[in-house]
Amino acid sequence: MARPQKNAGLQELEQRLARQDLMLQTLVRLLLEKNVIGREEFAQWLRYVDGLDGKDDGRLGADTGYKSCAKCDRTNPAKVFKCQYCGASFPDNIMLTNDG
Repeated sequence: MARPQKNAGLQELEQRLARQDLMLQTLVRLLLEKNVIGREEFAQWLRYVDGLDGKDDGRLGADTGYKSCAKCDRTNPAKVFKCQYCGASFPDNIMLTNDG
């Protein structure tokens, strides 16, 4: 019995996903090979980024907004308690929505 043809849109998505996976694997291997980051530190960052959406589930959740740091004026995900760039604490939970 012949296998059914895949939808062209599905094939394109699979190709894009495979390309992104290749780029990600290349980036991680490069960072490790050049000793820019160690495996344990990478694993810690992976867990940290995974938790930014409030769920430790191995994937990124829906974008929940952003907040701006009063000290360095850089944009941070709404879920963080300290600025990812300068380390300043956020005194409140003011969020910017994706609308601006």
